[in-house]
Amino acid sequence: MRRGVMLEDAIAQWWATDADVEVSEVDELYVCGPMMATPDRVSQDGIPVEIKTTNRIAAEPEFYWLDQCQSIMACVDAPECELIWFDSTMELRHMTVVAYPELQAAILQRAERFMAAIELGIVPDWVELSYENVARLHPEPVGAAELDDAGLDLVRELATLRQIKKDADKEEHLTKDALAKVLLDNEVGTWNGIEVVTWKSSKPTFRLDVEMLTADHPDLVEKYSREQPGTRRMLTKLGATV
Repeated sequence: MRRGVMLEDAIAQWWATDADVEVSEVDELYVCGPMMATPDRVSQDGIPVEIKTTNRIAAEPEFYWLDQCQSIMACVDAPECELIWFDSTMELRHMTVVAYPELQAAILQRAERFMAAIELGIVPDWVELSYENVARLHPEPVGAAELDDAGLDLVRELATLRQIKKDADKEEHLTKDALAKVLLDNEVGTWNGIEVVTWKSSKPTFRLDVEMLTADHPDLVEKYSREQPGTRRMLTKLGATV
């Protein structure tokens, strides 16, 4: 997000120069039902301009960028939207997205369903909750859930996967130990002149020495200390089946 904010104006001016158009910032919030949009820029013809940045190669726009353009057009009531994006090739890419009323209607309907569920305080039934989602929704669990056979199979699978990961981590450490003895003080390993492995030092980091600060300024540490809620941990009580 920070990258996009910092580069937005430069990208907008770059594209405007190449396209020989004038663009300006927008200070209005456009609304269409539960959807709201403030375009990144707008051309002299009133066409919204959406600007994206990505740290990978994106020869084609992401699908959700196109959906966002449709949402912007629905809010602004524009016939098209100029989508500009800057990727890791350091080149500027462009696509004129044309309004698709059927898709806009579908996006609006989904937005209305989603916001209706939020207003009712329920999780939308079409949303697949992740481990992190459930942990945040229920940070202080109580009671016990009776599992069926499918639930028991999931517990066994989790235990098995964790054992496989543990064994793989152990093998990784053994392999790294052996390779370290080969590289010693060299930062690169080559084979037939081809670089196949590196072992370089990262830049130094600076961390707060809490123990020293507590010893020297205990009152200061107490003043700025805040209790953090605990996090849920999922532990299996069954052995792995591998």
